[in-house]
Amino acid sequence: MRRLMKISDEGGKIEMTQLAEGEHVSRTMISSDDAFILDDGATVFVWIGLKASSTERRKAMTFGQQYLNDFNLPSDRCIVKMMEGGENETFEQAFEVGVMSEARPGDPGVKFSGDINKIRGLQVTKEAALSTQATYKGAGGPGVAVDFDELYRQPCADPAEWRGRSKPESSYSAEMQEKSLGAYNAKSGWVASLTKEQREERQNKIVALEKKYVEMGKDGGAVHLGGSDILTSAGTEGSLQACENFDANTDAEGLRNAMKGMGARKQPIIDILTNKSLGQRLEIRQAYEEHVKRDLFKDIDSEWQLNGNLARVLKVLIRNPYERDANFLYKAMRALRPDVTLIVEILCTQEASEVAKVAEAYAMVSKSTLVEDLNKEFGGMTKKYTKELLVALASGKRPPAGPIDPALVKADAEKLYQAGEKKGMMKSTDNLAFVEVLSERSYGHINALVEAYPKASKKKTSLLKAVTKNNSGAIKGALRAIVGVAKDPTAYYTERLHKALNGNLVGTHSTSLIRILVARAEVDLMTIEALYASEHGKALADELSKESGFHKLLRNIVMGNKTVWTDMDGEAEA
Repeated sequence: MRRLMKISDEGGKIEMTQLAEGEHVSRTMISSDDAFILDDGATVFVWIGLKASSTERRKAMTFGQQYLNDFNLPSDRCIVKMMEGGENETFEQAFEVGVMSEARPGDPGVKFSGDINKIRGLQVTKEAALSTQATYKGAGGPGVAVDFDELYRQPCADPAEWRGRSKPESSYSAEMQEKSLGAYNAKSGWVASLTKEQREERQNKIVALEKKYVEMGKDGGAVHLGGSDILTSAGTEGSLQACENFDANTDAEGLRNAMKGMGARKQPIIDILTNKSLGQRLEIRQAYEEHVKRDLFKDIDSEWQLNGNLARVLKVLIRNPYERDANFLYKAMRALRPDVTLIVEILCTQEASEVAKVAEAYAMVSKSTLVEDLNKEFGGMTKKYTKELLVALASGKRPPAGPIDPALVKADAEKLYQAGEKKGMMKSTDNLAFVEVLSERSYGHINALVEAYPKASKKKTSLLKAVTKNNSGAIKGALRAIVGVAKDPTAYYTERLHKALNGNLVGTHSTSLIRILVARAEVDLMTIEALYASEHGKALADELSKESGFHKLLRNIVMGNKTVWTDMDGEAEA
C-alpha cells in the first residue's frame, strides 16, 4: 500500500499524520513548509522541505522508523532521506506510478487518457513504461499506472479519449523500441507493447531455444564448440556473429573520429565494437594501429569520458581470449586479497590446451609465470588444497578429451566416496583425493563420474552434493565449478551470471559479468539469455537497464547481431 505521511510541528508539538494512501496520493500534497514520508511499497522516502523547521529536519528520520513500527512493516525496509530539490526519478515515479489500480479497460465509468498510438509505438517494456506514463480518469483520478498488457488486449480504448503522454520518453525507452526488444516473464512470456503476433514470435523463439538445449545438451556433459577446445553444451546458440560488409579500416576511422575533440561520443564506439565477431574486433585493433597510426588501448585510457567499467569492457573486447584472461588473472592476484572467485572461474572451466595459452599470455604481462604466482599467492596451510588444485590446472595436468574408461570411472567414484562421505562427520575429508581426481581427469571422465558416484554412495548422494558437503571454503567453490562445467557449461554460466548481476559474487560483480558476456557471446549467450529468462523471470537486457554507457554496451552484447539461428533439424530460423 502506498502512503503519504506529514511530519509537522505547526501545532507546537511535532506529529506524524497520514494524508493519503493508494491512488489518492498526489505530488501536490507535499510542500516546502514541512517534512513528509512517502512509502511506495518498496522504499520509504523521508522528504524534507526547504522551509521545514529545525525540529522537523532533525527528527524526520526518527519518524521514518516510527512509521515502520506503526504499520507493522519490516524493520529492514530501506529508508531514504531526500531534501527538496534533490529528488531522484524513483521518488517522482512513486507519485506517477504508485500502486497498480485494480480498474481495467472496459470497467464501468473508467476512461483512459494518453495517446494510445504513441504509447503502442514507444512503449516496449514495463520498465520503459515508467517513462511513458498513461493516466486515466474515473476511478481514483490521474496518477495511477495502466496495465499496458491488459489494455492492448481490450478493444474498448477509444483514441479520442487519449490526451498524450504525461512524461518525456527516456532514452532507454527509445533504444528498446528501436531494437524491438521485450521483457520476459516466466508465467506470461514476453510482456511488451508488441502486437500479439510479435509476442508469440518472441515466445516461440524462447521455447524453441530451450527445447533445443534441453533435448540436446542439458546435463549431457560438455562438448567442444566447432572443433575448438572451448567448452559448451550441445544445442546452444551464440548471440554474435561476423558482421557483413565489414571493413576494418572504416571501423578504425569511426573509432578515432568518435574519440576526437572535447569528449568521446560513446554510442558510435559501442555500435562499432558490439556487433562484430571477435576476429573482426581484432582486425579493427590492428587497423587502428596500422591505418590510423595510433594505439587503441592508449586512446581509450586517455579519453576522460571512457573510464571505469566502460573502458574495461572496451579493452576486453579488443583482446584475444588468452590475453583477456591473462589480464584478469594478473589483476586478480595483484589485489589486496586474491580474487579467488575469478581465478577459479578462469582456470577451472577450460581445457588444459586453453589454460596453457592463457599461461603463455600471462608470462607477457607478469615478471613471473602463472604457476609461480599461484604458489606465491596461495601459500599457507589454509589455502593448501586450493593451491594444489589451481597449480595442477595451470600446469596442464588435465588430459584432453578421449575415450572414457568405465573401470577407472568406477574406481574414482569409490575413491571419492572413501575420501569424504564414508568418513562421516567425525573424520576430516581427504581433500587431496578430490583434488587429484578432479584436476587429472578429462571433463568427459568427470561427467561420467557424475553418473557413477551415486552408485558408489550408500545414500545415493550426487557428486555435486558430495563435493559441497565434504569440502569448504575456496576449494569447495573450485571443485563445484569443475563438476558443474563438466556436466553442463551453459547452465553453469547462466547461474554465474545471475549471481554476478545480483551482487552475490563478492568482489567480482562487474568483472565476472564482463568476462562471461564477452566470452560466451559467440558460444551460447542466446541460449543463456533464454534460460535466464525462464529461470529468473527477467530478461538479461532488463537486468542491464541502466542508462550508463557500460550497461548499454553490455545490453548490445546480450542482444547481439545474430538474425539467423538453427533449429534442431539444422534448418535456419530468422
